[in-house]
Amino acid sequence: MDTILTDEQRMLRSMAESLTAGITPGGQTTEESIWSQLADAGLIGLSIPDVDGGSGGSLTDTVLVTEVLAAASTPLDQLWSGVIAPALLHEAGAGDILHEVCSGARRVAVALDRGLTALGRVDDENAIVINPGLAREALALDEAGRLVICAVAPRDDSADDQLISSGLGNATEPPIGTPLDDSRLRSWEAISLTAIAADAVGAAAAALALAVDYAANRVQFGAPIGSFQAIAHICADDHVSVEASRALAWYAAWAVASDNDQSLQSARTAKIHATQTGRSVCEDAIQVHGGIGMTWECPAHTHLRRMLINSRCLGGNDLLLDRTADNRLALVDS
Repeated sequence: MDTILTDEQRMLRSMAESLTAGITPGGQTTEESIWSQLADAGLIGLSIPDVDGGSGGSLTDTVLVTEVLAAASTPLDQLWSGVIAPALLHEAGAGDILHEVCSGARRVAVALDRGLTALGRVDDENAIVINPGLAREALALDEAGRLVICAVAPRDDSADDQLISSGLGNATEPPIGTPLDDSRLRSWEAISLTAIAADAVGAAAAALALAVDYAANRVQFGAPIGSFQAIAHICADDHVSVEASRALAWYAAWAVASDNDQSLQSARTAKIHATQTGRSVCEDAIQVHGGIGMTWECPAHTHLRRMLINSRCLGGNDLLLDRTADNRLALVDS
């Protein structure tokens, strides 16, 4: 694994930062505008091969961009429709639709089961779609393991909720691609967990940046509160946590891309650490802000809420830790 970013990767991250510079939580930038900008920049399906309509980048490229988008509080549908759905379509070999999605012309979300632990099924009336944004279609599995595109109920914009639990509508077209066997589903899961980990890193880094900036400018007892050890040590510890999570996400991206036999385990580890420590970082950021941190006007809460959603998707930490233990025991037995 090469831990040094290439010049091209630094330029890619810089481009993503420039693209998201004007986005603020609750700001005027629309989801449609963000999606269009990502499509124009070739950031949708970034790691999908050129021949399938993507940009032919690496999973590390996707991790870098995902972190930037999360730090800017872009809607979660940019993660699910722009990274996770294309990866699923690619595993199924659904080339025609994949071209449409990567170009930005078509937006599809991903349905999960009620427990948010696995892909949703067509006949599951309790299936949940994670923040579909403007997508009106979602991917689900049929009994044969093939992908089906189903209608999604319109979002209630008055609801302050990132989840839709109204189930799936009818299929909009016949099953697509080839059946997804366990191997392909594990490959998709590894990519998705890595992307979720990167999203969590971005949210935690943004929350920490808010806390550090506030601590540097908030004056109490004649000095910035950041000069007090009680605050400085919290921020320092959180910085270490964010950097550790970032390292794990990068390693997972490398392991998955290199088809390492422990790639899925690396992705699980990255997701566990990023969401577990990320939640603490976001909660600390709120505490550093004091009373204002508990209000709607302070954007720190948006990062915490994003972290809580990420921590549940494709398995909460307890479930992933159980699977990690099973994996380790299996290695010992073999």
